[in-house]
Amino acid sequence: MTHYPRVDSFVELYHLIELFSIKRDLPVDKDTEDFFERFEEHCEKLDLDVEEMKKRFQLYKLPGH
Repeated sequence: MTHYPRVDSFVELYHLIELFSIKRDLPVDKDTEDFFERFEEHCEKLDLDVEEMKKRFQLYKLPGH
């Protein structure tokens, strides 16, 4: 089976953004506790500007989290 690491990263990034949109106003749980680390990791693998991606998708940490 052929392995496509960039496609895998894109799929994971898509799922992370979708997860964030669903849980953005909920308390942090085991699915979201490392969201930003995983998000940044996949952006870097895809050579995407992390800060610009955060702006475009309005991703931000709530104060105290």
